[in-house]
Amino acid sequence: MTTGIANASLCAAAFLGDLDAIRAHLDDGADINGTTTNHAGEALTPLMWASAGGRIEAMYILLAQGASPTYTDPQTGVTALHCAAMANQPEAVAVLMVHGADRHATADHNQGTELVKPIDLTRPGTAAHALLSR
Repeated sequence: MTTGIANASLCAAAFLGDLDAIRAHLDDGADINGTTTNHAGEALTPLMWASAGGRIEAMYILLAQGASPTYTDPQTGVTALHCAAMANQPEAVAVLMVHGADRHATADHNQGTELVKPIDLTRPGTAAHALLSR
């Protein structure tokens, strides 16, 4: 399997929370911190995809295998915490924060319009917003 296909397959498995497929792709040599690009042009790792999907078990497997909770897309600055916050995934936000994610990281999420922190991607009154405002 080529690297690009392996990374894309691992990212898809992470987003879907397919634990067996995640393990198989890692066993086959997929890059734990390899990226695939989303529709907005952001380079996302498997952990970012799992965070956006709220796949907590997948997140734990990826973190245990060396996934970086602080990886930042070099073009936009998007992190896994931005992905979890935008998708309103409070459990994913909590897991990432425990593993050292930077809640103050800024990203050019809208590609040139403004820099945003993860909390800026949540709605007040949500659990994700409460976690990020601590």
